[in-house]
Amino acid sequence: MGISWVSVVDARAAQVYLHARRERDREIASTLDKMAKRELKKPKKGRKLKGSGT
Repeated sequence: MGISWVSVVDARAAQVYLHARRERDREIASTLDKMAKRELKKPKKGRKLKGSGT
């Protein structure tokens, strides 16, 4: 019997999709990393420690 062309085309389409998805996931992770680093560098406003009040 062997491998049909449909199976080969489907497999190729799946590989192309997964490759594009991995690239997009890397871009999203990189962007989130940059955003988090920027937020961590910002001075913290209104976060002064308060006494116990007693």
